[in-house]
Amino acid sequence: MLPAGLRLRRFILLLALCLTAVLAWPAWSTYQQVRFSRHVAFARAALDRQDLAAAATWIQRVAATRPQSSEMAFLEADLEEGRKSPESVKWRELAARRDPKNMDAFLRWARTALAFGDSAAALDALGHVVPETTRSAAWHTLQAAACNNLGDLAQGEANLIEAIRLDPHDLQSQVNLEALRLCSTAEQVAAQARRRLSILSGHPEVQNAAQRVLLADALRHGDRLRVADLSRLLLGPNSSWEDRLLGLEADMQTDPTAISYERFHSLAGQDPFRAGELAQLLACHGRSADAWKWLDRLSAWGDLPVGTQIIGADLLTNDGRWPELRSFLQNLDWKGWDYVRRAMLVRAGRELHDPAAAGDWRQLVLSLRSDSDQTLNLVETVAHWGWREEADALRWELVDLDVPVAGEIVNKLQREAIASRDSEALYRCVRWKKDQHPENPAYQCDFAYLSLLVRPEDRLALEAAETAWRAKPHARQALAVV
Repeated sequence: MLPAGLRLRRFILLLALCLTAVLAWPAWSTYQQVRFSRHVAFARAALDRQDLAAAATWIQRVAATRPQSSEMAFLEADLEEGRKSPESVKWRELAARRDPKNMDAFLRWARTALAFGDSAAALDALGHVVPETTRSAAWHTLQAAACNNLGDLAQGEANLIEAIRLDPHDLQSQVNLEALRLCSTAEQVAAQARRRLSILSGHPEVQNAAQRVLLADALRHGDRLRVADLSRLLLGPNSSWEDRLLGLEADMQTDPTAISYERFHSLAGQDPFRAGELAQLLACHGRSADAWKWLDRLSAWGDLPVGTQIIGADLLTNDGRWPELRSFLQNLDWKGWDYVRRAMLVRAGRELHDPAAAGDWRQLVLSLRSDSDQTLNLVETVAHWGWREEADALRWELVDLDVPVAGEIVNKLQREAIASRDSEALYRCVRWKKDQHPENPAYQCDFAYLSLLVRPEDRLALEAAETAWRAKPHARQALAVV
């Protein structure tokens, strides 16, 4: 046993150490906070001056200090967006989920998703905001863009009208609304939209945007006089890249060989993103082979951004070069979009009559069951390929999972069923609506009508008709069914 004096000295030493630690902790915590804030500020400054290498270094330090912080996710999202990588969508989602009270974070997630063509993720983001935010012009503008991309033009138009009502000074939304109406099959509506766009082009803040829409319309209709006039107005020494692309489109309409390799190289330089957009333009004019050949000269494909690799795969698909497509995709990694690469491999396998393709498809579908956004994107991809059976099966899986856009998916399935005169598919749609909205007599009537035609022995039809009649006994629909 230690002598009493030694025990006392040891106790005093331990007490002093504890007091030092307690007193020093606030100072250490303050130091850590200051250090973290400095790293965030340096990363933000590097992003502002577009020094992505320096930004990546500072973001690594932010992540080392506080890997679960919303600031780190915001910085990573901005970095990936600067790199024009679709990975930025996932980082935007993470940033929003880490800061759920920040409604602007959800709107930024939606904007980034739309920029990378991920309309399903945009709708997911917009569905997470509080009711007050859904009454803002910004929310309706983003909702309109997502609906338009997914083919729901009626909802897109309704959202744009509401955005303009909430903010009558938002000229860009007015341009977007007229651009949508310009595609109307009713010539009177399209003509009125052209007149409105001509008026809007007189406002400096949307002049280029309105002229861009009008030029695209003139190109679509092959109106060479209007193309020439609008090209002169839109194009100049300080024209944006997007406007220069439209100018090239105008050139190629009169001369498909207007872009040579030399012009391709002078316009794109070593910028893989611009090269990819030029390649897409060439492919639209039947020059996929040239586009592939010129992209192939840029760099090793594995070193190019994922977006440019996807364009390369599309070029091979357009020309039906299935063995080359399979070889090209085999060793690439598309990160957050790798499910698209796997789907394209399945397509190549099918086209080459490879029996293993069916199993690869099943594995892909199973791997996406926990990610409704990616599944919805896969639906749009395979529907574009004409794989209606696979697309519809995936859509119903999403509906059964009760995803936020289930109603919109069923509306789309119903429109397709009507267009193809598929009564069984239509029956499934109206039955789902009847089950989801038992209080709605119109849905009960729709189901009763169709059931009596398709399955007259089904007692559910009479029950639905009776429910509708009890809800509105004087309604014509209910009386007609009864």
